[in-house]
Amino acid sequence: MFAYVTVYYDGDEAVAQDSELSQWAIAVAGEGKLKGFPDPQTVGDLVAICTMIIFTASAQHAAVNFPQKAIMEYAPAVTGAAWQPVPASFDGLTKQKWLALIPTQAEAIEQLKVLYLLGSLYYRPLGCYKSPDKPYPDWFTDPRIVGAGGPLPEFQSALQTVEQEIVARNSERRWPYPFLQPSLIPTSTNI
Repeated sequence: MFAYVTVYYDGDEAVAQDSELSQWAIAVAGEGKLKGFPDPQTVGDLVAICTMIIFTASAQHAAVNFPQKAIMEYAPAVTGAAWQPVPASFDGLTKQKWLALIPTQAEAIEQLKVLYLLGSLYYRPLGCYKSPDKPYPDWFTDPRIVGAGGPLPEFQSALQTVEQEIVARNSERRWPYPFLQPSLIPTSTNI
């Protein structure tokens, strides 16, 4: 993130003097209702803010939402709710009473639809920045960002390295955790 920020800000003074950036931070704290959101004064402040925003909208979103599809789609195992009052004791609980607790087939299908929606990647993975407008041109065109040795190619290369490491580790695990593979993380929250 430092490499991106320093393309546009050559030092702390440039960040501190950017009135548009300051107004944005004030709007996020006020109208956005994120109390305590900082007004960046240094390159480090701005890097920390950008990092947290991008992490929250991409990797954290994937880690929280995407396992729902793989883990929770089987309605008898993860019902999402008890469909009858839960008995005070499970002693003498009959199969019929147990089955009454899980969703009906129609409710299970609706659960499946919601979890499929919440747990699927739409649009583009992290590191792939294309406009949503056809013919989907690149979102970033500044040669200082996209050129050889620029922050975007460096980021994409780092993502490939992370992907390979996760795939290798998952190949040795009884229960792999693929949800933070960069190819499965969206560029931003997507539902």
